Amino acid sequence: MNFLRRRSLALFIGLWTGFTGAKAQFVINELMQSNVDVLMDDTNQFPDSWVEIYNPMATARDLRDYRINNTRDFQSAHKLAACSVPSKGYALIYCDNDHTGFRLDSDAGGGIYLYNPMGQLVNCVVDIGRQPAPNTAFGRTEDGGSEWAYLTQPTPAASNSTASPALGLLPVPEFSRKGFV
Repeated sequence: MNFLRRRSLALFIGLWTGFTGAKAQFVINELMQSNVDVLMDDTNQFPDSWVEIYNPMATARDLRDYRINNTRDFQSAHKLAACSVPSKGYALIYCDNDHTGFRLDSDAGGGIYLYNPMGQLVNCVVDIGRQPAPNTAFGRTEDGGSEWAYLTQPTPAASNSTASPALGLLPVPEFSRKGFV
């Protein structure tokens, strides 16, 4: 009986994965909260912040009518224009008042939310830590993977596997003596 239950459960999980996994969604792969001079937009300006979207599928897919926001509010989310993202490829979304109407918060606690055209949450990154320094990205150590790290060499529109990950940050310094005023 245990064998049949396990087999039924495995079949259910397989079918469920087939319906949901076969249509694997885009993933937020890398982001930068304070872009000083890493990435220039199409108007030769440096957007305040940016998000890289990765397509893990074996075929190209379009971001048309997907939405992105720095809050969980789908209705106020910025609607993306047509943009074909190649298989295992990337799309960049500039986040500032000129492009999306919002920027990523460089203080701790912010988030970024990606919705499909039907309003379903596709992927999100929540409770993003405080950015340690301008021009430092936060990204997956492997494209589409589950481990995140600060990237001291950002890789917008390129594979994160070539980046130099910093898996942790030094704590805030504690001084042993009080400073002079």
